[in-house]
Amino acid sequence: MRRTQKQHDGSHDARVQTQARRGTASVRFEPQSVVGFRGHGRVFLSVRNLVTVVALLLLIPLMAVAQDDEQGRDGKDKDKNSYFFRFVASPAWALPSGFVRGENKSGEPLGWSPAFRAELGWQTDGSAEWQRAYNYPALGAGVYAADYGDELGAPIAAYVFYSWPFVDPGGRWSLTSDWSLGMAWNFEPFDPIENPFNNLVGAKATVYFDTALYFRFLLTEKVALYGGAAFTHFSTGQVHEPNKGLNTLSPLISIRYNFDPEPKKVAEPLPPFDRRLDSILAFAVGSKEIAVDTQSPELVETDRRQRFFVSNVTAGLSWHVYRKGRIAGGVDLTYDGSLGTSLELSEGEVLENFGSASEKVGVGLYGGYEQALGPADILVHIGAYVWSSWGEAKSVPYQRLGLRYFVTETFFAGVNLRATNWGQADFVELNAGFRFR
Repeated sequence: MRRTQKQHDGSHDARVQTQARRGTASVRFEPQSVVGFRGHGRVFLSVRNLVTVVALLLLIPLMAVAQDDEQGRDGKDKDKNSYFFRFVASPAWALPSGFVRGENKSGEPLGWSPAFRAELGWQTDGSAEWQRAYNYPALGAGVYAADYGDELGAPIAAYVFYSWPFVDPGGRWSLTSDWSLGMAWNFEPFDPIENPFNNLVGAKATVYFDTALYFRFLLTEKVALYGGAAFTHFSTGQVHEPNKGLNTLSPLISIRYNFDPEPKKVAEPLPPFDRRLDSILAFAVGSKEIAVDTQSPELVETDRRQRFFVSNVTAGLSWHVYRKGRIAGGVDLTYDGSLGTSLELSEGEVLENFGSASEKVGVGLYGGYEQALGPADILVHIGAYVWSSWGEAKSVPYQRLGLRYFVTETFFAGVNLRATNWGQADFVELNAGFRFR
């Protein structure tokens, strides 16, 4: 337990800031003052951010044109060029929360926000088995830009996407689902003085997740039109607090341009399905920011926020029950550095109790489903701790949503979001591991 001297100024308007470092701890008290908010009444994006977005949008089609020219110079069959450019208009409606309903500086509901996306994609032709199993999906990367006002900011996101035409009768139309994952930046994060109402986003950068449902109509051999709706989620994954997250729904109108007609689809029959059993061994690390527990009301939430190391070792089995998915189960050994930690204020001193490593370990059993997308997997796991050194503190079930990419047949790397209470982010973990067949 560490002690830090408090210099009391006799005012309830003092601001406490505690910084935990290895071997040291400091507390600084600053008088709170009213300062102006940083917003400048943007119409839509700042000039600097607009230039960034335009540059990215111009880069995407130029990359595709360069690829097209390179294939022509090499004398290859240009029918195999399957790149396309897609532009999406997607005005966003933020799902209700206190901030969105008007508990903000303006006192007004957030309402509709302008947003758009631009993407460079690659249309598969069925040359790989998984492409035929998923009805010839498309893959690619894109940028997203929106403006949610002065208090939330004008985020820009870079992401990868997977487009699956799960209903395609073979004519001009199809029903398609899109899945996107990436990083967003340029938010206006929470600040206890300058941006105190923003309890949705606690950092300038967040995780970006989007899923969409489209009707696609092939207008010509090079042009397709899309219409549908999307759900978008921004979250820091508990890397920073506050982390209530921003969720939006968007109607979508999109146009896609194929730089060449779509390639002829390979129609070979799929080979017999192998119901094999795989073993998985994975190692993961991450961090989380929380407000440390206290019994001292003088230490408000913003004064108690600290960052902690988390890690996990997973050993599991996955059984291929059908060509596109697996049933999975296994054991998690989790270390959570935030557990057993507290701060107290006693006679002008802040007492810091970080606990011991033996108080921060738990063993959980998990089960779930894994969607197999060729070289990548989407993980949906549900688990519960069967033993923990912290007692009843985290006896509730935990959930894991993740993406795993196989660099080789054996080695993989990925990212997972761990959550509790069926939607409350606990931490984000980067992982790597091995698959044994």
